[in-house]
Amino acid sequence: MKRDMQNISRVINAIRQQAGFRMNWFRAVVHSPSTAVIDWNAIVLGNVKIGERTIVQNNVILDATRMENNKEFICIGTGVKIEYGSQIYSWGGEVRIGDNCSINPYCLIYGTGGVTIGNDVRIATNTIIVASMHKFERTDISIIKQGYEAKGILIGNDIWIGAGCRILDGVTIGDGAILAAGAVVTKDVPAYSIVGGVPAKLIRERKNE
Repeated sequence: MKRDMQNISRVINAIRQQAGFRMNWFRAVVHSPSTAVIDWNAIVLGNVKIGERTIVQNNVILDATRMENNKEFICIGTGVKIEYGSQIYSWGGEVRIGDNCSINPYCLIYGTGGVTIGNDVRIATNTIIVASMHKFERTDISIIKQGYEAKGILIGNDIWIGAGCRILDGVTIGDGAILAAGAVVTKDVPAYSIVGGVPAKLIRERKNE
């Protein structure tokens, strides 16, 4: 009997969670432009703004609820496509995505220190963008107790980010840059440059001054 009651409780909690997701989905659709598309199995939570002609595919998560403050939000521009399985979390900060961007399947963005992405940016599959960093200077206490710092990430316009890139906190990527697949970006990337490797280093310039 006790196990049956536990199973019933689990089912009820799951139904409540799914009902909450559905209500948030309806709310997102109602408050989005008529030209935007939010697929049925997308999850949109909290302070999220979606622009004209933007597509949010199934199993995408847009979550601006973690810290429950008014400053936390996700803002997505016009003509953006966020593909299957990608996840964007404000995580106490903000995420701004410009116009005509594409975020391919299974990308992950954490906006703790703030993530700003310009216009015409292409982000390939499995890219991770994290705008925070654990502190680890001390060895007398565990890393989890040392907190974190969050400087933010700025990604300019007309940028191609290859598959599987990792972009870490405090980085600025200049306009027209290309990040080779698998690059781990720990330092600023100059405009119109191509970088690659772990950590990412300059491969060549795209154009001369």
